[in-house]
Amino acid sequence: MVSGPQDEFLEMLKAELSDPKYQEELRMVITQRPENYRKKVEAQELGMENIMKTEEGYRQNNKPAPQGAVDAALKRADERMLRESPLLQEKNLKFSGGMLVPDIAKYKKMKAA
Repeated sequence: MVSGPQDEFLEMLKAELSDPKYQEELRMVITQRPENYRKKVEAQELGMENIMKTEEGYRQNNKPAPQGAVDAALKRADERMLRESPLLQEKNLKFSGGMLVPDIAKYKKMKAA
């Protein structure tokens, strides 16, 4: 139920951001930025598999890391970034139902403040 100009705007914003084209762009940005935070999350996820990122590539116990283990760790890093990236709070977004959408509660708090 839309009850005012702000609610109408938020519904339009939500509909616009739900477009698959925008979702793809948003995911790319949110999962990779900020770069220092991404590096930290990646290192944590790779570390769970005893994998290190080096100039020569990914290494596990001084040997090349299995690609499957690297892919799984990077996928976990992406999933964490979709929920933890500082950009989510900065841009008033949240990950809900598999999509990045406006955090309507935060927008409404902004208006109240």
